Amino acid sequence: NRQKDNSCHFSMSSASCIVNSSSKHQLSEQYVPSSRCHLMPFDLRNDSKQLFLDLVKHCDFDYNVPTLFLMECVMMYFPEESSQNLLREITYRIQTPILILYDAILLDDPFGETMKQNLNRIHVLAESLCNQTTLLLQLQKLVNAGGFTTAVGCD
Repeated sequence: NRQKDNSCHFSMSSASCIVNSSSKHQLSEQYVPSSRCHLMPFDLRNDSKQLFLDLVKHCDFDYNVPTLFLMECVMMYFPEESSQNLLREITYRIQTPILILYDAILLDDPFGETMKQNLNRIHVLAESLCNQTTLLLQLQKLVNAGGFTTAVGCD
């Protein structure tokens, strides 16, 4: 019977892995010791199934623990299929997933116009940004494509 710890787990697209300071895990030389968090580097362009396999293998991740996913301006850059796959993988693997998602979706206001101009200037296509242009469409994506049972949003 494994002893429960009160650690939290995070994955970032480019970050060092932070593991419990008493742990013997070594994913890279970029570790920053912490007794409370597991930060693991992962390129979200890769297969999202591998993310969860890596979390279990390297950080003793427990699918049964309620898990918070915090994504700020991440999903809007994914190809639509990759975005949906990641959302589905979260809801498939985690018993109680909680997602806080902040993405720009209202592109017709001054902030959205500036964002579009800046992205066009550096030749970045924010594919999902173009597909979910309203709060309702974003919420529908979370429920219909992502598998979440409830989605609440505000703008």
